Amino acid sequence: MGCDKKEYVRATQSGYLILDSFEGAESDFADETVVDAYKAREAAIREVMKRVRLLAQCHEEEFAANAMPQFPSDEEMLLSLRERGKLKYVSADGCKYTWQIVANPR
Repeated sequence: MGCDKKEYVRATQSGYLILDSFEGAESDFADETVVDAYKAREAAIREVMKRVRLLAQCHEEEFAANAMPQFPSDEEMLLSLRERGKLKYVSADGCKYTWQIVANPR
């Protein structure tokens, strides 16, 4: 997968990358990793939390309340992302979600 010049410049000048990966059910985005760039670590953390909340909302709409493991709370997400730079979630149907924040190796 390529990126245009503007995206490449933004990514190479950014301080942190989010590696957002999904493994599991058959879909258009299964077994792929998406990389997004952010200038500040806290901005990357806020973006990961936003993505997790959006995924939780989608799961609430698709599955029965007791069918899926509990998504992490905001406090759990902050702790995991600040201490380890990584957050994982495995759904009841075996799908694996991972969000990792890494310093851009420029």
